[in-house]
Amino acid sequence: IVFEDEFILIVNKPQSQNCAPSREHPHESLVEQVLAYLMNKDVQTNPHIVTRLDRNTSGLVLFAKFGHIHHLFSKVKFEKEYICLAYGRTQPEGVVEAPIARDSDSIITRKVSDKGKYAKTSYYTIVQNNTLSLCKVKLHTGRTHQIRVHFQFMGHPIVGDDLYGGVHHLVKGQSLQCCSLKFVHPINHNKISINIDYKQLIQLFNVL
Repeated sequence: IVFEDEFILIVNKPQSQNCAPSREHPHESLVEQVLAYLMNKDVQTNPHIVTRLDRNTSGLVLFAKFGHIHHLFSKVKFEKEYICLAYGRTQPEGVVEAPIARDSDSIITRKVSDKGKYAKTSYYTIVQNNTLSLCKVKLHTGRTHQIRVHFQFMGHPIVGDDLYGGVHHLVKGQSLQCCSLKFVHPINHNKISINIDYKQLIQLFNVL
């Protein structure tokens, strides 16, 4: 838990954990852990996920403790930043504006397509070597798998992302972390700014 008040909870999710139960992973999800935590505090509620992450993406996830708070978040604008480790040498900075659609051959994967919905991603390179780039990424839209699809589209798939061309024999799951979350609190209207370090991806960059 990196932030909590009477209305919301922000946690730092590890890799290889679902935000919510799925058919393949019916238990040990993040929402179940949050529910147990609140029950132990005698808070009688069903927590709602506000900002969701893929199973193998780590980082900040926001929960509303009550349904009416979750509803209020539908009108809140978020600023989210990520860190990723990508193959190749990315440009010092860049913007990708490419529409994303569901892949007709899969119920999971997405692809860049003229038939898709508008999607915009910007990034700048923190450090790189001859084969890898560590990048800070900002989402301007919120399409499914957006960063993963856009980095593959650029020719720089994310290391470990076997769904989008980033297979690595030592890395399982995409090297992607939500490291920053900013928004205006829907109840007290305070500006919330949460940042976590990304030393694990720096260490991975140095090892690989």
